[in-house]
Amino acid sequence: MYVINSFAGKAKPGKFKFEVHICEHCNLNCASCNHFSPLAGESYLNVESYQKDCARISDLTKVELVRLMGGEPLLHPRLVEIVKISRRFFDTAHIEIVTNGILLPRQPAAFWETCKEEAVTVFISKYPVKLDLDAIDDLAKQYGVQIVYTTNIDKTNTWRKEPLDVSGAGKAKTNFMVCYKANNCIQLKDGKLFTCQQAAYINHFNDFFHTSLEITNKDYISIYEAATIDEIARFLARPIPFCRYCVLGLNHASYLGHQWAVSQRNIAEWT
Repeated sequence: MYVINSFAGKAKPGKFKFEVHICEHCNLNCASCNHFSPLAGESYLNVESYQKDCARISDLTKVELVRLMGGEPLLHPRLVEIVKISRRFFDTAHIEIVTNGILLPRQPAAFWETCKEEAVTVFISKYPVKLDLDAIDDLAKQYGVQIVYTTNIDKTNTWRKEPLDVSGAGKAKTNFMVCYKANNCIQLKDGKLFTCQQAAYINHFNDFFHTSLEITNKDYISIYEAATIDEIARFLARPIPFCRYCVLGLNHASYLGHQWAVSQRNIAEWT
């Protein structure tokens, strides 16, 4: 397997990793969310389809990292099953649940026990919202679950914006080569692999704003149609047509330093 080093523009040896949305919607709805969760209706990962996809991937390659995220993954009523499926097929992988943490104090014992038994790390992205960190830490210690905080608490009031050019006038190769997400945020969705989350979930943006940012079969690779992991690796290590809609790489000033806010579902948040 090869993972692209997008800044150097060269492939380097690596192990396969992927992310999967457990829920497409979220209970926090951050402005400019690059997963488009504020625009998504209530939608949950199909557990049986996910199990089938995991079986196929495990036949193709060894997996180093599985990130269960969204949206807000703790909203899924069958999250415990999803965790167990992930571990069953990827027995040596590092498995992470990426959450805003708001629902952690309300999780049943089965959730915490499963995280312990299956060696799952809970990653909490900090936001400027009320969160009882002491209670969460106490629960994690009680059940022996590792908690990692992904953002410095003093910096949670700043946010990022990864703007889109709805005209699609950008240069796909140029954007891909300078994008930190290119082949680094691989998304598994309905038996397909995408090089980043924007391409995988642009349907929510299109549906909400009645736009037509195009996704074709050249923007993803099917894990069932690909014959080998090398074929998948070669696909993921090059630009996709959808990259022409992204202006992140050419406009870093628009990326960092935004004030965090709840989404008003205005298209300006994403463009």
